[in-house]
Amino acid sequence: MSEDNNKQLESKIARRKAKSKLDLKKRVKGKPSKQAKPNSFLGTLSYAASRGLKILLIFVLTIGFLITGFGSGMLAGYISTANPVVVSDMRNFEENTILLDKNGNKIAELTGSSYAKREYVSYDDIEHTYIDDAFIAIEDERFFSHPGIDAKRIASSVISAIANGGTPTHGGSSITQQTIKMISGANDISAQRKIQEWYSAIELEKTFSKEGVLELYLNLVPMANNIVGIGAAAQTYFNKEASELNLMESAFLAGIPNQPAIYNPLTEHGRRNALRRMRTILGKMEELGVITEEEHDEALNTELIFDFSYVSKADTNIYNWFVEYVINELITDLITKSGYSPEMASLTVFNQSLIIETTMDPDIQSKLEEVFKDPALVSKDPSQIPDSPESPQAGITVLENNLNDPGRIRGMVGGFGEKKNNFIFNRATSAKRQPASSIKPLVVYGPALDSQLISDATIFNDKMVYLDPGDPERPYPENSYESYLGNITLEKALINSTNTVAADLFINTITPELGLTYLKMSGINRMDEQYPSTALGGLSVGVSTLEMAGAYSVLANEGIYVEPTSYTRVLRHDGTVLLDNISPPQTAVYNPTSAYVLTKNLEKVAASCGAKPDNIHAAGKTGTSEDAIDVWFCGYTPYYTAAVWYGYDNTNGRKIEIPEIDFNNAADIWNACMTEIHSGLTDKDFTQPVGISETRVCGDTGLLATDNCPNAFTAYLIDGSPANPLSRCNLHAKTQPSSTTEATTSATQTEPLNQPSEVPSETQSTLPDTEPTESLADPSVEPEPEPSVPEPVTPDPQP
Repeated sequence: MSEDNNKQLESKIARRKAKSKLDLKKRVKGKPSKQAKPNSFLGTLSYAASRGLKILLIFVLTIGFLITGFGSGMLAGYISTANPVVVSDMRNFEENTILLDKNGNKIAELTGSSYAKREYVSYDDIEHTYIDDAFIAIEDERFFSHPGIDAKRIASSVISAIANGGTPTHGGSSITQQTIKMISGANDISAQRKIQEWYSAIELEKTFSKEGVLELYLNLVPMANNIVGIGAAAQTYFNKEASELNLMESAFLAGIPNQPAIYNPLTEHGRRNALRRMRTILGKMEELGVITEEEHDEALNTELIFDFSYVSKADTNIYNWFVEYVINELITDLITKSGYSPEMASLTVFNQSLIIETTMDPDIQSKLEEVFKDPALVSKDPSQIPDSPESPQAGITVLENNLNDPGRIRGMVGGFGEKKNNFIFNRATSAKRQPASSIKPLVVYGPALDSQLISDATIFNDKMVYLDPGDPERPYPENSYESYLGNITLEKALINSTNTVAADLFINTITPELGLTYLKMSGINRMDEQYPSTALGGLSVGVSTLEMAGAYSVLANEGIYVEPTSYTRVLRHDGTVLLDNISPPQTAVYNPTSAYVLTKNLEKVAASCGAKPDNIHAAGKTGTSEDAIDVWFCGYTPYYTAAVWYGYDNTNGRKIEIPEIDFNNAADIWNACMTEIHSGLTDKDFTQPVGISETRVCGDTGLLATDNCPNAFTAYLIDGSPANPLSRCNLHAKTQPSSTTEATTSATQTEPLNQPSEVPSETQSTLPDTEPTESLADPSVEPEPEPSVPEPVTPDPQP
């Protein structure tokens, strides 16, 4: 310890001796002489109440209710269901947490948060400073004299709430209670949670000394800007170690946890607020005898010097998009799977010398990052970019298609250009955008094929429909090409992104509930959005590229869904397993045959819009949202699945329209990325499962083709499906019926999507009243945006 620190500690000891003579020590420091604390929880509550100096009547009555009759049973129930307090070892280990790629090579070393190293500070490190005094003075002045809960403070908080119309002027939680909240993450407002918190606080003080509890608190306390703990805060705001903080700096930092957003030192307004609170804390410290009047006055008359240079230095080690996502996924999994609080989960990841085995393929990640630096993919004509402070952005997530190694994320990028900061908005995982027509295979055509309500031979009637629940007289939806094509195949419905067919099929044939059930099994839960617009991708809550890649990987993996993951195992410093994600659960969504049939159709879509890489089999679907705010391409090859979103962040609430020249940018980005990551791979076709028959079908009637059918095509039919055609086409038979009218009538049905009839002269298709119409839309051109939808759509979450 330095000479200055020795002098500071000696001065502090002298002040405490003076306080003891004035009997102030009982209120601030040291353990006062008192009767032994009872061992039982009820006895401790009674003891705490006796220390409350005439506790508020309502508090006494509440305690009385809880320890008698029905209340006693309720209390016992609350206590018995309280989760045990799990205090992870938060000390710094000698080695930093490291991340390994899928090959076992180190790709990153975690040295801290976005601003400062998360260094554990022991109580011995700061005992000579004013840090503990400042926090105790403002947060819990009787910390060293209560048994874990401060009955007087609770009562005072209740009184202030009553006096201020329900809003207390200060909280009632002791430092020990606050520590319990930070460890457990529980913060709901209920009598049960509060009683369990009291119980846990008293139990924690049986396990840890007062100094031990305070040490935990000071390392878990939120300090604004995603900073946790006094050590990281000292580095961030003053560029010094916690042990070096002076009186003013200690008092300043002690004021932040009350409302970190309001007292944020990195904003001018927040600094002014925090300085005012610092003066309040210094006054409280003088009132309690922690500092003298001279020290108080000197502090107020001295300028507080901030040093944010650590902030600029901290971001020199920039994590890539994948590494940042792994960190976030780990913290989330520790909270949801292991019961950690957010603070404890974060400290565990950064402080405990973990070994994180990620799924990242370094070659793929590097290639994705290079593609996203290509200015030609940002905009084809920069002069057409809207007059806005924002630039176009994009995101991509890539998964490997391998059921022996399922759900592995191999790479992701969350924005154009070089990544220059840590923990910034990731458009691959955090942007929730409207998927538009890219959702149709997942919520309409896939479910319809798998339920055998349609087949690859089904002929759809693209005609005017009236599906607007708010205005049944209005034609809705309309097609982006502003016309109706009449008879179309499944392939053409997908290539032309026909809205009428998709919405009608979703509402009247498969039903919204069935379609959304398939979508949920594919990892996207939107069961409450049972509207026609859902079939067109008009969701109230959008989707991320991570979600869409996961859902499309189902089609690439024989109908099996595996939740995408960025890591396989997390090992503690001693080699034991903290988290195991090697064999995640698998969900059978589609029969392999229906997934294959849809894939064969989506191959044509990928080729039509230019997304297909040269010499690689690929399938996928485009999507362009209402008013051209979002464009997508989601697709897969036999090797990898990827989803790309392109658009503007719209951070100011203004929805910026994408120029028409850039409508195909998502497909272009997908092509560029997949071309790079498939370099050196041998082309192979999608594996055809058993149970598929390749059959020539008439493109006008949907029946088995004759030699005379001019628009015959090869359909991939699922063996035994009731939606398959059973009879030969009679519209193009060699012997025509005596009347053209008779022939047309026999080949026309008034109900859509008929099942095969036992009568050979009938068809299974819905035909228009005239001869089949040729497609008016050029399949090589990305369709215009889908029309507006009647249901309200909430804005996407902003970065």
